[in-house]
Amino acid sequence: MLLLYVRCGWFFYSPVNEFFRSIGIANPPGWLADFKWSLPSIMIIYVWQQVGYYSIVFLAGLKGLPEDVYEAAKVDGASSIRQFFSLTVPLISPTTFFLTIMGIIGSFKVFDQISVLTQGGPGSSSSVMAYYVYRTAFDYFEMGYANTLAWALFVLVFIVTLVQWKMQAKFSNE
Repeated sequence: MLLLYVRCGWFFYSPVNEFFRSIGIANPPGWLADFKWSLPSIMIIYVWQQVGYYSIVFLAGLKGLPEDVYEAAKVDGASSIRQFFSLTVPLISPTTFFLTIMGIIGSFKVFDQISVLTQGGPGSSSSVMAYYVYRTAFDYFEMGYANTLAWALFVLVFIVTLVQWKMQAKFSNE
């Protein structure tokens, strides 16, 4: 895992910056060392790390859709675009809901990328709640406060999940 993050850090500094220089951008971003670009860089790395998982789950969801429904829609004269919006999107919504919940929960607990690549810096520009809980507990030895922060993180994730659950129920009833 560490090797992946070291390679991602190298990728931002070498090929990407050389590409930007080749198209005329004299001062490309400092990526992980730049206050404005450190958190977006970690987001790009996280998305790249997770895109394979999400693709496989979506593909499995799409393969599980019933073909007879599409055949009936085709017989009724529905175009491909109409089939997509009237059949595919509603039928794949449980998979979309699952991946949305997992993605939001995963984004709240991003820790390893920040710990290995930036240690929350420069300054505190790439620090997130999970990393702050860790630093509070193990760097400052304020275990009670870190426990409170961890519970707050749990409640926040739980509330976001409940809101999405309610919105999913509303969407699937329409």
